[in-house]
Amino acid sequence: MRRDQVTTERIFRYIEKVIQSNADFTLNGDVILNVLHVDMANGKGRANTFTNLRQWLVAKKRSVITIKNSDDLCLARALVTAKARLDKEYDRTINWQNIRKGFGEKTTMAKALHGKAGVLEEPCGLDEVARFQEYLAEYQILVITQILQDPIMFRGPDKDKKLCLLYH
Repeated sequence: MRRDQVTTERIFRYIEKVIQSNADFTLNGDVILNVLHVDMANGKGRANTFTNLRQWLVAKKRSVITIKNSDDLCLARALVTAKARLDKEYDRTINWQNIRKGFGEKTTMAKALHGKAGVLEEPCGLDEVARFQEYLAEYQILVITQILQDPIMFRGPDKDKKLCLLYH
């Protein structure tokens, strides 16, 4: 309801409806009424054509890299890709495009990360993320999702270097 439509009479009409719905409603003292006014969005701008965060990020943000995976190394692949990009761990011998697109270097690096962190090469959950976090102690791993009400599934200890992964 708009602010110019709010009147004392209208408020008491709503209170009267509530009172009539319950015959046992009685007032034994002063009534305090708190009114909260919220500005309505004015709807300017274009409509959002993307229905979810993941679609928008993949389509609009070049910083989101989809991990192509045919084995159970997707978490390690995502971590080595994010780490390589953050640390600029690539040169002419290990080309960034090869890491980003998922060619042989990323598989080798992912298997090495599994071995160094002591994590079996199998599907990983949050326990394995915590073990990778222990090994990659100079980084903060953040696993974000849009599936849960709280979008942060895993948050490692706060560090300057952050490896952000979007789980879907």
